[in-house]
Amino acid sequence: MTQVEAGDAYNVIPEKAVLRGCSRALNADTRIMIEQRIRETATSLCKAFCARCEVTYANCYPVLVNTAAETDHAVLVASQLAGSDNVNPNHEPTMGSEDFAYMLEQRPGCYIFIGNGDAEGTCMVHNAGYDFNDDAIETGVAYWCSLTESLLAL
Repeated sequence: MTQVEAGDAYNVIPEKAVLRGCSRALNADTRIMIEQRIRETATSLCKAFCARCEVTYANCYPVLVNTAAETDHAVLVASQLAGSDNVNPNHEPTMGSEDFAYMLEQRPGCYIFIGNGDAEGTCMVHNAGYDFNDDAIETGVAYWCSLTESLLAL
């Protein structure tokens, strides 16, 4: 839960409370289980306290799953461009939500990270401390051009 709204007085039991949040998972089965558990938990807690609840659960973004052939090709192109020591083909899965996942449900593909650097103070996007590394632009453009050229040659 990332948001709780329940009254505005410290000494009065509010008539209702609204809890909001989001869930993230690395596979579809876990997503289904999370939704079930949220519904079960809310219903059980309300029953225990003679209260009512309404659960609205929206699956906003699917799990992003790269396809093997496209990932291998992306890694090959990146390795040829930056050197294999500078490419991590086994990046740990992240719990971000990404609309590219919708595309990967329809077509094969690969979502990659083009590094922003690992110096002190760097962090992932959607973080208040994020500061885009302008030096990454040249690398990013070179990668996308190389990838495009390699795919057009197939």
